[in-house]
Amino acid sequence: MKKWFVAAVTAGLLAGTQCLQAFEPFEVQDVRVEGLSRIAEGTVFNYLPIQMGETLTESRTNEIIHALFATGFFQDVKLAQEDNILVIQVIERPTIGKIDISGNNDIPTDKLMESLRDAGLAEGFVFDRSTLELMRNELERLYYSHGKYAVKVETVIDEKEKNRVDIAINVQEGNAARIKAIEFTGNQDFTDAQLSKVFNLSKSNAFSWFSHTDQYDKQKLSADLETLRSFYLDKGYLNFKIHSALVSISPDKRDIFVTINLEEGEQFTLTDYSLAGDYILAPEELIPLINLKKGEVFSRSDVANVVKLITERLGEHGYAFAKVNPVPELDEQNNTVKLSFFIEAGNLVHVRRVTFVGNTKTRDEVLRREVIQMESAPVNTRWVEDSRTRLNRTGYFSEVKVETVPVSHATDLVDVVFTVEEASAGQLGGGLGYSDVDGLIFNANVTNRNFLGNGTSIDLNFNHSKAYTTINMSYLEPYYTIDGISRGVNAYYSKTDFSKSTSISDYNTDAFGANVNYSVPTSPTSRFNFGFGYQNTKLFIPDRSVDGAGNVFPALELGRCVDEYGTKSDEVSVVFGWSQNTFDRYMFPTNGLSHGLSVSTTVPGSDLQYYRITYNMQYYKSLAYGFIFTSNAALGYGNGYGDTKELPFYRNFFAGGPRTLRGFEENSVGPRDSTNNPFGGNVLATGTLGLILPNMFNIDPKAVRAVVFVDAGQVYDLENQWRFDNGSVKRHDDDSIRTSIGASITWMTPMAPLVFSYAFPMNYNKEQDKIKRFTFTFGTVF
Repeated sequence: MKKWFVAAVTAGLLAGTQCLQAFEPFEVQDVRVEGLSRIAEGTVFNYLPIQMGETLTESRTNEIIHALFATGFFQDVKLAQEDNILVIQVIERPTIGKIDISGNNDIPTDKLMESLRDAGLAEGFVFDRSTLELMRNELERLYYSHGKYAVKVETVIDEKEKNRVDIAINVQEGNAARIKAIEFTGNQDFTDAQLSKVFNLSKSNAFSWFSHTDQYDKQKLSADLETLRSFYLDKGYLNFKIHSALVSISPDKRDIFVTINLEEGEQFTLTDYSLAGDYILAPEELIPLINLKKGEVFSRSDVANVVKLITERLGEHGYAFAKVNPVPELDEQNNTVKLSFFIEAGNLVHVRRVTFVGNTKTRDEVLRREVIQMESAPVNTRWVEDSRTRLNRTGYFSEVKVETVPVSHATDLVDVVFTVEEASAGQLGGGLGYSDVDGLIFNANVTNRNFLGNGTSIDLNFNHSKAYTTINMSYLEPYYTIDGISRGVNAYYSKTDFSKSTSISDYNTDAFGANVNYSVPTSPTSRFNFGFGYQNTKLFIPDRSVDGAGNVFPALELGRCVDEYGTKSDEVSVVFGWSQNTFDRYMFPTNGLSHGLSVSTTVPGSDLQYYRITYNMQYYKSLAYGFIFTSNAALGYGNGYGDTKELPFYRNFFAGGPRTLRGFEENSVGPRDSTNNPFGGNVLATGTLGLILPNMFNIDPKAVRAVVFVDAGQVYDLENQWRFDNGSVKRHDDDSIRTSIGASITWMTPMAPLVFSYAFPMNYNKEQDKIKRFTFTFGTVF
């Protein structure tokens, strides 16, 4: 017969266990657990404070009850005696089957789920109502830290079969409390307005709806306080203190008031500095790095910059783990400071191995040839970083990281590990559009910058409209020789019929050719380029006619060229130039300069003798708050020599369109012929100033880039090459600089880049220029 003698109804009644029957101690010969479904019986035995063969007393029953409830597995425990068998009957707590969170916009679901898991609430965990209530309060506090004091968190428990429950959490975030005022107390040398400018947070203003800087956030306030501390330390207030930062809220929970209680202290000036410790290198090499001036106000940021310079210099000499500690000696009476840079150079560190992680497609040797840090040599931190930049610049990888990993049990050895994320080397680009000038336009290109993972590049391009058809095939070996000399080969065919288009003068060409180019590295970032090529050109001019207005077609300028030079030409050309690239990455660079000068000329003996000189530049500079300044320029000049008096008109420079001057139709800017069609010129000058916008919408910065820009440019005919001996031909030129302003978005899709731009022409000729505000290209990167 089973005799119930103790019952504990819930965890909250542990202290109030009640005896159902007079208790008599007995020797426990066996233990039986009833009511288990999910928890193993052995788990219960592990928590029991009594063993078989021991005597169960009344005090021991309370120990058993407390021990089992402390596991958190059970919501009810009862004890009974059946002969000399201790019977434990339990009711397990339910298991959490599913957790749904709704209504949260300010804080992501995954972050809320992480907070729940840390508190013991997650799918598969044992459910405890008290834990849920604590977690509800914790979620509200989390929202309070984001300035949302009107938040409400409601929970619904849905009991399911097999002792499981689903939890639904509904969040009503409410509106974030707005900062009504930020005030400072204790400031003497700086006004509240000056200190407020240091903060990222601000009181509500006309732009707050966009910037959200008036929404209180505990983490942002902490960051602003640290910025304030740096502001004072950079201005020499070495004893600056923040005593408190008080945040109060209005009764309606809509307005926040922030009060910063600070103590400025006195301003200190620097009187002297010196080196101390084990600095290894000669003082003459390190002292020039201390670009501080005695007698000037002490600045912590300047000191930090000196620490960085000394650390980098020691790292360049193999002391990768050198430590530089600036030690100030304050003279409180005179408000001056002496600074000692205490250096611990540590051991000279050598590189044991250079390894690569993540290159699933690219061959190991392709990466290794870009690394200038050698194995077994002393580590050079600048070379390690330059190697990372060189790998980024190849375009084979979307991201490259590097770390120097100490070798265990060897304080003088490290492994240099490059972790790469493969980019999509192959791109398929194309477009289908319509133009009033050229009709239906189709273009397609297939590019692979890392063919078969060996670093070679192939490029196939096809363009077609009613006015032109072009085919271009190119192949580039970046390491034609082991020394880094590259070789590129390309072949092309083009056929134009501009009599079917009003975009430029009426003429037709049929041309084919090929080029071979070599590039020799002259430094880690610059190269000397040279090559040679051949082109065969056939020129067709329509029969002359006169329209009702008396205009002669085709243009008189074309007829003069054909009369003097004929309609066929064979040209052998040589090309040489110089280029430099310091971009920090191939796609979407944030810092660096890429520019190059190129001279192309046909050799004596060619049917036409002329030359073209071009210069191209792109520049990026990171600014504060995620903005990036960018600029680019293109300059060109061409002319004839020998028996050729001018640059052939089909070699003229043109401007207008998405690649040179947005807001204007392609090739429409510049000199015009006697029929008022674009004719181009022998001088080109275009440029762009742009501001790349920060990532404000949590979009992957490697996938999307937005920029506002100003374009300017023009094409000129400086040689007046189409004048006749008996007078000048009627021209329609307006050579004033053309400008436009607009915005552009580049989206790196898995197939190819998409570029959308919209520009407003600012200075243009209504009679001459053709406007095209919106452009869309597929397969081209700005």
